[in-house]
Amino acid sequence: MRLAIGLLLFIISFGSFAASKDTSSLKVLLETAPILNTKSPIKVKDLQGKIVLVDFWTYGCINCQQVIPDLKYLENKYASELVVLGVHSAKFENEKGSFEIKKAIARYGINHPVINDSKFEIWNAFGVTAWPTLVLIDPDGKVAKAYAGEGHRGDLDRDIFSISNKFKGKISNTKIQMAVEDHKMAFKFPSKISEVQNFSSDGKPARAVYFLTDSSHHQIVGLEKNGKEFLRIGSGKEGFDEKTLSRPQGVAFKDGLLYIADTANNALRAYDFKTKKIATVAGDGSRGSVWASPWALAVTSPDEITVAMAGTHQLAGYNTKTKQTRIVAGSGEESINDGPLPGNSLSQPSGLSLVGNKLYFVDAETSSLRVLENGKITTLIGTGLFDFGLKDGDKKTALMQHTTGVFATADKVYLADTYNHAVRVYDVKSGKLSTLATGFKEPNDVLVSDGKLIVVSTGEHALKKVDLKTGKVEKFIP
Repeated sequence: MRLAIGLLLFIISFGSFAASKDTSSLKVLLETAPILNTKSPIKVKDLQGKIVLVDFWTYGCINCQQVIPDLKYLENKYASELVVLGVHSAKFENEKGSFEIKKAIARYGINHPVINDSKFEIWNAFGVTAWPTLVLIDPDGKVAKAYAGEGHRGDLDRDIFSISNKFKGKISNTKIQMAVEDHKMAFKFPSKISEVQNFSSDGKPARAVYFLTDSSHHQIVGLEKNGKEFLRIGSGKEGFDEKTLSRPQGVAFKDGLLYIADTANNALRAYDFKTKKIATVAGDGSRGSVWASPWALAVTSPDEITVAMAGTHQLAGYNTKTKQTRIVAGSGEESINDGPLPGNSLSQPSGLSLVGNKLYFVDAETSSLRVLENGKITTLIGTGLFDFGLKDGDKKTALMQHTTGVFATADKVYLADTYNHAVRVYDVKSGKLSTLATGFKEPNDVLVSDGKLIVVSTGEHALKKVDLKTGKVEKFIP
């Protein structure tokens, strides 16, 4: 999310709001809304004498997600001096509930308190204008600085170090007792699924198999068609070497290699079934101007893999022969403009599906279905960043909510309508959107296989199947 103009006014107004040795800022934070992820409520006295970093976020926003590694780095470096407080002020209706926020906390491995500011009371009190916003408060309760958007690890590190030196000997060493949830199921927030026909790279007879990204276990799971697991790629530890991944999303199989959107590593990786090692083919592990939170992959030509680059709001093309990356669509602006480059714009593309020369994709932040054909973008469903809901109909009336998965056939486009907990269907001929099935938990992907629709129900760590004619839902895994 882009930060609206007005940050200077925010800093001035909030600077006067939290005067030296005044606890009003801490009271607003701790006495306004429910606090999650702690063993007991936090009192104002628990934060007095601490450096406090307030992170205003909403969990579906990719820019907010990209701040999380910076927060973890700072929390580890300044473990005695710093307390990070997440203030979750939800954009989407689905993001407002504490249950959903707790799921997001577990999904992204957040180890600090999070306040559910669903009514925007803290947001308004602090004068915040957009996500993400970071506010640094010194041990006297006075605002030291505010930061717009992401990419401020170095600035925060420098400023926290400076405050720590200024208040040396006066900083409290009190620890906040956390209550981080453990998760011991087979999958932990699985996200994307892909089918590979005539797969034989593991030395077994050729057959059709599935590859599922077990995102918060930092692994890729190979599944037989009956659901039996035959392979795990990645050690399960989060990292960036030949054995590790970090919150992977989409995969694509090409020329005997399994390409992986290694999302939190901001890289394209490739698993070699012969060496059993993971190589980095693009990106260096840090957020760059091109490689930022790759979310979905699709083989779109003999030499190219298209990447849904959620973090830069673009589609990129990686050439497997030349090893070069190009921008396929998206000016970098977070919006919903159609037409050819450089005029078109995207908003957190999160799913891809190729049929013929049509590349269908979904933009999560505009809750839209779009198609790239002959170099031009056309929006089929969706109208803007703040237009969302659950409504069937044509482009003029239909609404979705933070859609992240898509699978297209010649006449139908199936959609994981994530925040509506539903599967939707777009009819290519009529241009109308309908609801096929509900009752999932934040589904992130769909796949038509053997006459059924496989749904990755991320929020319940499961795969389900849907009858394409009746919409009847049945269990698959577990």
